[in-house]
Amino acid sequence: MNVWSLVDGVLAEEEAGRAGKEKTSWWPSEALGCRRRSFYEWTLPGSIKKPMELTGLYRTKTGNLLHEWFFQQVKNSDYFDTIEEEARVFETDAGLKNPVSGRIDVLGTKGDLVTAIDLKTTYGEGIRRIRARREIPKHYLGQMMVYLKFGGVDEVILAFLGRDDQYRTQVTLTLREDVLYIDGTKTRLTVDSVIDKWKDVERSIEEEAPPDRDFMAAIRNGEIVYKFQRKNVEYKSDWQCRYCPFSQLCYAEELAAHKDSVNEEMFHA
Repeated sequence: MNVWSLVDGVLAEEEAGRAGKEKTSWWPSEALGCRRRSFYEWTLPGSIKKPMELTGLYRTKTGNLLHEWFFQQVKNSDYFDTIEEEARVFETDAGLKNPVSGRIDVLGTKGDLVTAIDLKTTYGEGIRRIRARREIPKHYLGQMMVYLKFGGVDEVILAFLGRDDQYRTQVTLTLREDVLYIDGTKTRLTVDSVIDKWKDVERSIEEEAPPDRDFMAAIRNGEIVYKFQRKNVEYKSDWQCRYCPFSQLCYAEELAAHKDSVNEEMFHA
């Protein structure tokens, strides 16, 4: 008996069960994500998706366990008057053809202030960018904007934990006149930037034509790769494409066209 084979099998079964669920609403995690991926999520059966690799399943499970531990530590601090995990579920139409629904990880109150807390566990280049340049992925910020706009919260504490070095940091997000502020500093991100993207996808669904991609994959010899180099220039895949469950479908023509070459020209289009 190999115990890891048993665990691998359970994780794979769990993933297969999730893949068959029908999409009925917009999710906060899709905010400022790729429009074409959202189009596929709405229009294609779950069986079309490329299954998540075991490495990804373990990373997801590890992240979930860290979330549970994190919530318990925040609760044990007794800082908040009340605190709940996955406490607030919301649904709104937001002027879209499909509703927006979500679930907030951790919700705390202190006096009249309602605070949502969301933990992101990351590693490698992701956490290095946050540490060195405070470069927070836009889809995280989009997700938190949805919470602020529709979730009935006053602020969001977006916390980061580096899995490989235990680096810890956070930002506080607020919304003023539908504009996002990070630690009190105004950004260019707005609620409309999220809603407009989703409206664009809904138009594409009606027209039965996939919208433009919002990210780029590096292709070499018929495969999506992390990067390739030409004339001392590196061409890197956006991680959104590398881990997208629809990547083979999305890039089918390009993969065939570059089965013996690279797609350098797509980066200059």
